[in-house]
Amino acid sequence: MATVALLPTSANAAPGDSQASAFGLSASVLGGLVTVPPTPARSCPPGTGGTTSTIGATLLGALGQVGVLTATNACNGLGVSSATGQAANVALTNVLPGLAAITADLVTATCSADGTTNTGSTSLVNAKLGTTVLDVSPAANTVLLNVPGVLTVTLNEQTTTAGALTVNAIHIHFVLPVVGTVTDVIIGSATCGPNVPVAAVDAFSYQNLPIILGGLGVVVLIGFGLRTGTRRLRGLA
Repeated sequence: MATVALLPTSANAAPGDSQASAFGLSASVLGGLVTVPPTPARSCPPGTGGTTSTIGATLLGALGQVGVLTATNACNGLGVSSATGQAANVALTNVLPGLAAITADLVTATCSADGTTNTGSTSLVNAKLGTTVLDVSPAANTVLLNVPGVLTVTLNEQTTTAGALTVNAIHIHFVLPVVGTVTDVIIGSATCGPNVPVAAVDAFSYQNLPIILGGLGVVVLIGFGLRTGTRRLRGLA
């Protein structure tokens, strides 16, 4: 799990604004041989979220297959948001020639934000690269494979841009120097922020001064009335 401070948000943002999005899988393999847009994709706003999108098992041609894909997000209008992107029964057997199969019972990326900090994490259940067992909760930006300038396989990839934290549970990126990006696969993704917290109201702030003074006035009037009544009773005695 990682916690990072947020960057300044837009000048147009208002207190209570919150944003979040998620998807279960996206893939672009070998120049379009297999293309899957972020699926299922959920975001808020519009609305406050708090809902889940799910699709069933998906065949990915030569890439392999995945089971149920789920995306959940929520924005409460108080500067707080959360998101989860999840993929079940992952079996990517032919992402790249020579790359071992990536399998997992469940891959989950989560994030939350409160306008002050963003927190993200990844969970991998029975995940493997070939026969190598992957950590259940990998540290942020764990590089599993790295061929500089060509291939990276990153677990719990976390990046912050303009106050928004994106967590990619598994990210496979393959580049050919002349051609450019030819394969990009993300399994489980969640983004939270940028959010703007609702400022706490100081009970003794200038904004509350009329209320405070009004309350003191009532107390003074009650005290004056009691004192006057007591004097009258004494005069009658």
